[in-house]
Amino acid sequence: GLTIDNLKQYNNYRFSVIKTESFDAGNVTNAIHVTNENVEDVLASADKDKPLIIYCYHGNSSQGAADYFYNMGFKQSYSVDGGFEEWKLKLI
Repeated sequence: GLTIDNLKQYNNYRFSVIKTESFDAGNVTNAIHVTNENVEDVLASADKDKPLIIYCYHGNSSQGAADYFYNMGFKQSYSVDGGFEEWKLKLI
């Protein structure tokens, strides 16, 4: 995983895999909300050479998502340790 303090060095995509209601209630600036319904569109349009930062609410689901995106060609795919809750405390 990736810690919040390491994020500032990346010019990256920020993908959120949190539930829609949680995303609508608050999210990371410039985050793209990835759902089962839009994941194929995201895969088709995103630059796989650009680092990908993935977060969920607490940092658990994003680990699996980071592995998935890595296997789909994003070789710099990172899960945020602590998820949105940790990000919110340090960056917002």
